[in-house]
Amino acid sequence: MPRFSPVATEDYVSRLFRLNETGGSVTTQQMAVALQITSPSVTSMTKRLHERGLVCHHKYHGVNLTEQGRLLAIDVIRRHRLLELLL
Repeated sequence: MPRFSPVATEDYVSRLFRLNETGGSVTTQQMAVALQITSPSVTSMTKRLHERGLVCHHKYHGVNLTEQGRLLAIDVIRRHRLLELLL
């Protein structure tokens, strides 16, 4: 089973957080377009994130962040904004 880097995890949860700001679930297709990768890659990573308790994925109903995933996404976005200010 492939291993995913912490950077990939952070990219997924932060992108999911931003896509989910409008409310409702985010489809794997929406994630694939936003991340510019294939749908099977998103599905694979979504399963891994689900196993780690960061997302709640229901087949054919989309993906939502869990509270733990939401907190991680907020932390990632906050760090990125701080880095942007410093640069």
